[in-house]
Amino acid sequence: MLDLVASPHPFGAATLVDVATRRARIELAAASFLIVLAGLCLTSSALLNDPDTQWRIAAGRWAWTTGWVPETDVFSHTFAGAPWIAKEWLSQLLLYGAFALAGWRGVAFLAAIAIAG
Repeated sequence: MLDLVASPHPFGAATLVDVATRRARIELAAASFLIVLAGLCLTSSALLNDPDTQWRIAAGRWAWTTGWVPETDVFSHTFAGAPWIAKEWLSQLLLYGAFALAGWRGVAFLAAIAIAG
């Protein structure tokens, strides 16, 4: 049995090992995050380069400028005016914010952070 009172460290030897193990795990997770993020940033020109992402940026811009999430389709020709539930409104605002700040690179970086996380 470990005698915590006689230990030279106030938290005991077992706790020091736990702290060291926890720190090593955090460092490994941070290094993994940065490696994946760097890899995704190197391929950022192709990351999320599809019309759906551009549509979400447009929906985010519409919500930002009007102050309201759309309730009807205002973007498509074939479904114009059809009821629409904007359940992704927060991500659309985030994508628009990233695009407004840094263009497509901002959108790709935001996506890379989410994927790496």
